[in-house]
Amino acid sequence: VVLVDAAWLIGLSSSGGKLPPRQALPPEAVLSPSEAVAACRSGWPDCLPVVCVSHAWLSAEHPDPRGSTLASLAGALRPLVERRGRHGVLLDYCSIHQRCRDAAGAATSACFR
Repeated sequence: VVLVDAAWLIGLSSSGGKLPPRQALPPEAVLSPSEAVAACRSGWPDCLPVVCVSHAWLSAEHPDPRGSTLASLAGALRPLVERRGRHGVLLDYCSIHQRCRDAAGAATSACFR
C-alpha cells in the first residue's frame, strides 16, 4: 500500500491522463516513507495530511475510464495543496496492487478462466 502524491494526481488530471493501477504507478507518483517523514516535519501542524478516497467504479474495466472522477478529485485537492502543501492520497486503485492486472495495468486473461 502506498500514498500517492496529491500534486502528481493534479498534474495527471491537467494532462488528461487516466488513473493507473498500483502496479503501473510511476515512482514519482509515490510518496516514499522518507518523503512522508520529511513532510511531517515541515507540514501543518507537523504532520502529513492524508486524503482517503472511496468512489464507485464507472466501468468493470477501469474505475474512471474518461478521467471525470480524477478531474473532480484534482479540483478538490488543488486548494488543499495550495494552502497546506504536500498531501498524501490513499486511493484504492492507485494505492493497492490490483488483482488480474499486469505491470502496464491491462487486464490479464488468467483471472477469467
